[in-house]
Order: sequence, then C-alpha cells, then structure tokens
Amino acid sequence: MKVAIVGTSGAVGQEFLRVLEERNFP
Repeated sequence: MKVAIVGTSGAVGQEFLRVLEERNFP
C-alpha cells in the first residue's frame, strides 16, 4: 500500500491506476 501511495505522486502511479482499472474491467 505504501508503494502505491508514494507512486501515485508520480507518473508510475497513474499507470498503476490504469492497470488496476484494466484488471477491474478486462
């Protein structure tokens, strides 16, 4: 969780959120 919170501040966080969305809506 910590990594996700810190990553959200950067572009990596945005991509990470997109991946989660893709997994939630394949």
